[in-house]
Amino acid sequence: MLHPDYQYSPNLIVSLAGMIAFGEYDVALASRILGVGALKGGMPLYKYIANRFLTFFQNILMKYKLSEYHTGYRAFSRTVLDSLPLEANTDDFAFDNQMLAQIIFFGYRMGEVSCPRGTSLKLPASALAAASNTVSAFSQLPSSSVCKNGASQISVSSATKATSFCRTITSW
Repeated sequence: MLHPDYQYSPNLIVSLAGMIAFGEYDVALASRILGVGALKGGMPLYKYIANRFLTFFQNILMKYKLSEYHTGYRAFSRTVLDSLPLEANTDDFAFDNQMLAQIIFFGYRMGEVSCPRGTSLKLPASALAAASNTVSAFSQLPSSSVCKNGASQISVSSATKATSFCRTITSW
């Protein structure tokens, strides 16, 4: 889960997934508090104070130690998602914290990684060039060309949208 509010670096997705895939943790959280710090990363002071205050009390009440309960950057193993009684949770903003409470209650292993504030996805230039070339090739196809496997089709309008998306990525 990655909140789309530009407070988190999307470059850490692989790191979070790796913490779970290699069996170290069942849940991985990216914390704006660890490392360089949230304030240097651009978190507004009022949010920082509220976050620290709430996290302090949650750590006491939950008898658990996290640097941040309010991160919008989380990864979960399938086992966790399949086994938690998520339907018992609310369907509003408290859902995230209820989920963490259930994870702690059921004894799943949680790890945290420092997350600098991030507004851009940093891809190597070769990856961007390859994506751009692929999109350009698709835009050259007739409007209902069949792919080699014959199973799917792509339209010029889809390729145009993909080209626009690729240009957006390169301008980040």
